[in-house]
Amino acid sequence: MRVASATLRAEFAALDEESNLQSFAFYKPRYAFTSSEHYQRQLEDTRDRQKGMLKDKEAATCAEEWLVNGSKAEGRKQIIRP
Repeated sequence: MRVASATLRAEFAALDEESNLQSFAFYKPRYAFTSSEHYQRQLEDTRDRQKGMLKDKEAATCAEEWLVNGSKAEGRKQIIRP
C-alpha cells in the first residue's frame, strides 16, 4: 500500500506543477513549428487541402445507402460516393 501511495503522490506533484505552469499560460509545445510564419503556412496548406477535398467530394464518405421520402435517388443526393 505504501508504494501505491508514494506513486500517487509523485503523480499528483507532477500534475500540480503542470497545473501551476498552465495557470501562468506556460504550455508544452505540441507542434514542432520553428516560427509563427511556419505555423501560418502549415495552417493555410491544411485549409487548402480541406477545401480541395470538399470540392472533389472526398471530405467524407458513406458506405450505407438509405431512402429519403421513400426514394433511393433522394437518399443518394444526401451521400456522394467516391
